[in-house]
Amino acid sequence: MTRTRAESPLRQFQLLVDDDRYDAPTLHLVVVGDVIRALAEAERLIDRSTHHRGVEICEHGRRLFGLGSRAQAPRGAADAAA
Repeated sequence: MTRTRAESPLRQFQLLVDDDRYDAPTLHLVVVGDVIRALAEAERLIDRSTHHRGVEICEHGRRLFGLGSRAQAPRGAADAAA
């Protein structure tokens, strides 16, 4: 499928996966057309493994939202974003 000029440009999102096998979240990069597709990728990651407890979706290093165990913003995140 080719994109036309009228379509929005591709965007890169960072998906931070809370995996119970690791101490730190694992990073997945996705390049998609919009935030809805990034959300679909995050949901797919959660469904892929019972070890995946949640996913945080970021763009340009800023947290957009989270799913599962990452649904709540980390304490102090609002202060850091300001």
